[in-house]
Order: sequence, then structure tokens, then C-alpha cells
Amino acid sequence: MNQNSLQHLEQKYLFVEPRKEEILGWVEHVCIPDLAYPTRTVSSIYYDTPSLALYDEKRNGDFLKSKVRLRWYADEKAQQNGMDIPCYLEIKRKYGSICIKERLELPLPPEVYVPR
Repeated sequence: MNQNSLQHLEQKYLFVEPRKEEILGWVEHVCIPDLAYPTRTVSSIYYDTPSLALYDEKRNGDFLKSKVRLRWYADEKAQQNGMDIPCYLEIKRKYGSICIKERLELPLPPEVYVPR
């Protein structure tokens, strides 16, 4: 599944609730929206084993963990023009804070896409 592979360092930060609006304002000020997806709607379906093994890895804070998801980006212009919707099957593996993501593009035909 190595159509597109990416390795990066992933860090997460916790902030206290009273600073939420301040932080969101800062993010909107310094981050530039991706013009390819102006609606900024991302949809994901996560997959797991019947025993929820991947969920347990995350919940337990395991050093090694994985997730499998199908992710697509709302694209009204593509749908209106009869074009495929960008959709990806992703496998993400984490080794501590090192993250490796493999991504396979699976275009979604507009006739099967149902917007929310």
C-alpha cells in the first residue's frame, strides 16, 4: 500500500478550556486554509478488529500503536462537475512520537458520495 508514505514527528499539546477562544483565534490567524478544499470538511471512518485492539492500543497509551481509516475531503465543486471525490485509505503507525503514515488514493465516484 505504499502509494504515498510520510514519516513525521507528531506532538500534541493540552490547553486549559478558558484559553480555547484565544488559541483558536491564533490558529486561524497563522494557519492558511488549503485552497484546494475551501469547505474544510474532512470525513473519516476508522476501522478496528472485532476485539477493538487498535482502540485499546490508543487508550492504554501503548508505545507502538496503529490506526486504519478511510478519509475523504468534501469537494462540492468536484461533485457538481461529475468529478471523483478525493478519498484515501490510510494506515498510521506510531512508535512513541514518530509517526509513519501510508496513504492509498481511492477516488470516490460522485454518484456514490452523499454529502452530510
